[in-house]
Amino acid sequence: MSLVKKKPLPLAQQEPNELAAQFCSFYQANYRSLRRYVARLSGEPDEAEDVTQEAFVRLWKEMENGARLLNARAWIYRVASNLVINNFKSRSQARNHKAQEEAKAKQLRQVPADIERAAIRRQIVRRALKRLPEPMHQCLLLYHEGLTGREIAEILGVKPSYVGTLVVRAHERFRQECQRLGDCYDLLG
Repeated sequence: MSLVKKKPLPLAQQEPNELAAQFCSFYQANYRSLRRYVARLSGEPDEAEDVTQEAFVRLWKEMENGARLLNARAWIYRVASNLVINNFKSRSQARNHKAQEEAKAKQLRQVPADIERAAIRRQIVRRALKRLPEPMHQCLLLYHEGLTGREIAEILGVKPSYVGTLVVRAHERFRQECQRLGDCYDLLG
């Protein structure tokens, strides 16, 4: 299922100010949600800003080239998902994981008890989410970002009728993983 029509509208037929206004409106409406999704999907909040900006740059280029997006929201979430996956594949997972765990352990020793408990719960949520197989992981995050079943289906490349089942299974698997790690299921909803 393609998110871009094959026959682009020549840029000359569209006013530059109109194009910029459409882009700005879309950016303002979707930036926070997309950044939050990218941060959760990647598990790297520092990387989220760069990936989110790159996704919007690619959207701008598509719009500049005259592409008519059938569903811009699904398109940009798919682009961001692919960017996260590509970044993940390019990193050395073992090296980064060890460094992150050492930094988190050091940070946890330096913070007050309430903040420490909150950090531990966030860590449990991240670990539980990482244990979810794909596409459950992405589906659950997209669902909690408020995307529709049809949008989720387009992003994941699955049938819309399968999304509801996938959401239910993802919630159940997340609950099980949280119980194994320290019971944080109430944090996701």
